[in-house]
Amino acid sequence: MPNLCLNKLLAAQLNRNPEAIAITAPGRTPLTYRQLNHHINHVVATLNTLGVGRNDRIAIVLP
Repeated sequence: MPNLCLNKLLAAQLNRNPEAIAITAPGRTPLTYRQLNHHINHVVATLNTLGVGRNDRIAIVLP
């Protein structure tokens, strides 16, 4: 699949079946593509309000 980025792949699946399970993890409630999209948009909006934009580098630190 040439020239496909993660954003485009997620958007295509969201359009096809937004209620399909996108992510699961032990002990956690599964996320649908619709819910994942909502979380992604929320994170983008939050980063934008902090002055972080496209092509800026960020780090995510997890326990």
